[in-house]
Amino acid sequence: GTVDEGFNVDGDAFTTCGADGITGGAGAADDDCDDTDSTVFPGATETCDADDEDCDGTVDEGFNVDGDAFTTCGADGITGGAGAADDDCDDTDSTVFPGATETCDADDEDCDGTVDEGFNVDGDAFTTCGADGITGGAGAADDDCNDADPNIYPLAGDAAAGGGDEDCDGLDCIAGDGAADTPFSTGPYYVFCSPGTLVNNADALAACTGAFHERLGEPRNATETTFLATLISTGTPWIGLNDAATAADFVYDSGGLDACDTGTGTTPYCNWLAGQPDAAATVDCVTADTSGTWSDKDCSELNAYTCETRVP
Repeated sequence: GTVDEGFNVDGDAFTTCGADGITGGAGAADDDCDDTDSTVFPGATETCDADDEDCDGTVDEGFNVDGDAFTTCGADGITGGAGAADDDCDDTDSTVFPGATETCDADDEDCDGTVDEGFNVDGDAFTTCGADGITGGAGAADDDCNDADPNIYPLAGDAAAGGGDEDCDGLDCIAGDGAADTPFSTGPYYVFCSPGTLVNNADALAACTGAFHERLGEPRNATETTFLATLISTGTPWIGLNDAATAADFVYDSGGLDACDTGTGTTPYCNWLAGQPDAAATVDCVTADTSGTWSDKDCSELNAYTCETRVP
């Protein structure tokens, strides 16, 4: 009265011996599809794990949210391996699945891990398809502002004001990361802007962040100061320090990182002009001059400005 006793390897009461009429045919106690895993047998609960727990021949049924016939449950050999029906990289969008047609829209429709492949016309590794979180947000590999010129791409460096927007930040300003005409890699990328109409500190910050830069320039050591000074051709542009919270206690705008409060120093870093800061209670912002030295200024004063994008 017992079929195939002794052949249940994984102890789940099912064997791999095959369907027969005695135990009810397919899906019965002799139809285990994996006798090495006690959680896999006919009638088991299906989970989103790229396995066919209930032995019905379909992997991860019930987990396709967007109706495109693909799930996010992971690749496996049962459904064809990587790129198969359980490798959806976005189960909220029915146009995104392995093998879908890639379009120029800052999305990875075909789930191959590359965004907008095939749309880089000028060969500079950047496309015009638009910013997204997948490739790093604004200023990343899908933000080329001129896909007909391989020398124009995000953070490419900008040789001189008046020559066009070579680094795709929307500003016709001098910019670079210390290596002229090379792609931005690590460290601070600085911009120096001396617009026809000078701006107060708040408007300078707005101009920087509106152009996808993170902040006003924040030189944090002598090397950065020296490079930033090479960009400053005239005037005393805003940089990203202030003592707004506590008079004469200067910090960087981006998060309170301390700077020394007088003279020059390395830990914490500062590079004050002789006689600065003057510690006036209403003077909370900071500028740099063409040599990179700092002075505290009233935040409403009108000046040129610096911007920064920093890669850790």
